[in-house]
Amino acid sequence: MRKTTAKLVELFRAKDNLIFVNTYEENEFIREVCGAISALSKDGTNFKVPKNVYVYSRTRGLSAIDLMSPIKYDPESIVKSVKNHMDALRYIESIQNPMANRRASLMDAIRGDGGKNSSNNEDGTSAILIMKDMHLFFQDKDFIRLLRDMKEEYGDGKVYCPIIITAPVMELPPELEKIFTIFDFSLMDKDEVRADITPLVRQVNCINRCEDPEKVLNDITNACVGLTTREITAKIREYVKKA
Repeated sequence: MRKTTAKLVELFRAKDNLIFVNTYEENEFIREVCGAISALSKDGTNFKVPKNVYVYSRTRGLSAIDLMSPIKYDPESIVKSVKNHMDALRYIESIQNPMANRRASLMDAIRGDGGKNSSNNEDGTSAILIMKDMHLFFQDKDFIRLLRDMKEEYGDGKVYCPIIITAPVMELPPELEKIFTIFDFSLMDKDEVRADITPLVRQVNCINRCEDPEKVLNDITNACVGLTTREITAKIREYVKKA
C-alpha cells in the first residue's frame, strides 16, 4: 500500500466530506481512491465502505467508474441526466440525503408518477464524487454556495458521500479555505519507486544475466525519483527496449 493510500483511508475513516487534492496525476489518484476502498473493505471494521465512485469533468460529464478498471472510459457509464458541474453536486447530494429521497418518493407516489422524478438511496449506500479541475469554477458563486451548504448540512441522517476536487494548482477562494481538507498527492518516494519497478527490472536483469543487478536497479530507481507515474513507465519501457 502506498503512503498516500493509507492517508486516504484515514480521511475516509474520519468522514472528511470535502477534500481538495493538489495533483498532476489525476488517473493515479483515482486508482489510489479505489485502492483505499479495497483496503477499507478488508479492515474488519463496521465502516460503511463506498460502493460507487463517480468522476466528473467538463468534457466527459459524470460517469460511474469500474473499481477494477477505474481509468477505462466507458460511454455507457455516463449519467445522462447530469448536464453540468451543479447537476453533479446535486446528484451526489441526492445520494447523501436518503430521508429527503424517501419523502420525495412518497410525494411522487401520491402524485402518481411512480417516483420518476426523485433519486433513491433506500439502502444508504455511500458514494464518492471526484471532480476534475473544478478550481476553474470557483468564480461561480452558486457552486461555492452549494459546496458550503453541503458541508454545513452534513451530519446525522446523512450518508457519507465525500466530494473530492482535483487540480494541478493550489487555488481555493476565501469562502472555501476553512471547509476543505487539503490533500497533497505527492509523487512516489524512492522506496515506493523501487518497490514499483523492482519485479520488471529484476526479470530483465535475470534474462540478460546482468553482472550487477542491484546496481542496475539502484541506478534506474534513482533516475525515476521525482518523475510522474507516466514518466516512470516511459523510462522503464526505454530500459526494456535497450536491454
